[in-house]
Amino acid sequence: MRRTENMKQMAALAGRAAAWAEAPVALDALGTWDVETAADMASLLPPGTVRWVEDPLPRTEKDAYRELCASSSLPVAFGERLSDATSAWELLELRPAAFTFDVVWCGGITEACTWMALAEQAGVPVHLHGRAFLPALHLARPSRTRPRRWSTRWSGNRSGSEPCRAQSYR
Repeated sequence: MRRTENMKQMAALAGRAAAWAEAPVALDALGTWDVETAADMASLLPPGTVRWVEDPLPRTEKDAYRELCASSSLPVAFGERLSDATSAWELLELRPAAFTFDVVWCGGITEACTWMALAEQAGVPVHLHGRAFLPALHLARPSRTRPRRWSTRWSGNRSGSEPCRAQSYR
């Protein structure tokens, strides 16, 4: 009973936030949900309320993410809790709504270039995690990423620079 009430309150709060923002909002579940909770939440959220739910499941539960993506309309984003490119590729194959990784946690700028190329290869938009602001700025060119999760505007474009190239992790 308490779980259901908490979920209804979260869905209502997301609805109010989206109404205030006049746009869908991103929720961060911090890896604390299971597939059942995520599916239940999807049914409670009014249409158009959520842009995505970030990291709803623990990072190591690839099979659970497959089940969630196959059985639910909930838009999912992940990446913050990943630590290697092979795991990133395995989850990117599920075509999440967004790939939200942290440049420092993934191994730095060079490794982040690989991750961004993998996301591009999978057709998944990248939204760099804002915790590592300065390293993320090195990668946050308009041709490489979508809008960032911080409020600073990035207007520079370094024409002529080479994009990162993907390594195969298949």
